[in-house]
Amino acid sequence: MNLKQFGRLALLSLVLSAGFVAPVARADDDKSAATTAAKFGVGLPAPALKVEKFIKGDPVSEFKKGHVYIVEMWATWCGPCIRMFPHLSELQEKHKDQITIVGVNVWEDRGEEYSEKMLKKVTEFVNGRDTMRYTVAYDGGSKNFIKNWAEPAMVMGIPHAFVVNQDGVIAWSGHPAELDDVLPKVLDKTWDLNAAKSAYEAEMDASRKQMELQKRMQKEMEPLKEQNAKLRQLMKDGNREEALPLLMEVGEKAPNAGMGAANEALSILLSEKKDFTKGYEYAAKLVDGPYKDNSRGLNMIAWTIVDPAASIENRNADLALRAAKRASELEGDKDPMILDTLARAHFLKGDKAKAIEIQTKALAGAPDELKADFQKSLDEFSK
Repeated sequence: MNLKQFGRLALLSLVLSAGFVAPVARADDDKSAATTAAKFGVGLPAPALKVEKFIKGDPVSEFKKGHVYIVEMWATWCGPCIRMFPHLSELQEKHKDQITIVGVNVWEDRGEEYSEKMLKKVTEFVNGRDTMRYTVAYDGGSKNFIKNWAEPAMVMGIPHAFVVNQDGVIAWSGHPAELDDVLPKVLDKTWDLNAAKSAYEAEMDASRKQMELQKRMQKEMEPLKEQNAKLRQLMKDGNREEALPLLMEVGEKAPNAGMGAANEALSILLSEKKDFTKGYEYAAKLVDGPYKDNSRGLNMIAWTIVDPAASIENRNADLALRAAKRASELEGDKDPMILDTLARAHFLKGDKAKAIEIQTKALAGAPDELKADFQKSLDEFSK
């Protein structure tokens, strides 16, 4: 199974899940979050480390000049966080005169409210481990650390770490497993702060776009709750015949959140029922209507038609090419996944030269995990 086929299964999983989108921030949080984010980031002074309590080590009231700090987020329920404890302790001991590591307990309120009982639980957890040989803090119910650090950095998972350099400036933000590459350069002052700042800003831009997409998806699905609930049950029961009209409705009315539904509807119509007239009428309706400015949706439709692994006897190459061309145009002809689809559509139309040209470009920009698949297609087109 190649990654594109895997992606189709991922889309279908949205239909079967409890909902189509991940939770996002409430609208009334947006303004304050945006204001805080504007004052936070790599290359900017680190905000004060405000927490409810320091439960191990000396409190850090300020970031002292000439000293480096690692501020790391963790929780008692987070297995990957716990596995990082020994290495963080090793770093603290190795550079004991140069750095201070502060592990901040966050997001502990999963299934229970913050309370004295929770503080006691976290304190006992920390004191019962010899793997946390560094300063440890508890953010607590006020969630000051979350508000001042995690939210403006759009941290979506833990463990996550920040490095504050000798000038009190945030030098890096990322997974603590990467500290071995970052920390020595920060310590000897060879760390390229400008490059790190550019990388951070690019990540934030991508995160903002993802959050905006999630909000659109959430808004789309709000009026389709009843259909979504019925659809999940039908798919769970394997009743694909009765699910088909609901899949088509959700796919059309929710062009971002309902892409998985549209994909499954097309698969049923074209591969299972062999109803090519209805299938391509539906696909064309999406391409020319709700999906016309949705590069992901257009690419999904085109790939569903041209996918060599799909058992479609009658492939509408013209429609696939139209959808793929529009998708690629929307992305400035730079997205390797879409270019791969576009090349396949040209090949299906019989234009081998164009297919080779575009597939070569797709291969050049492809991430490592896709290169083998893309090369295989290029070899096929070149025969």
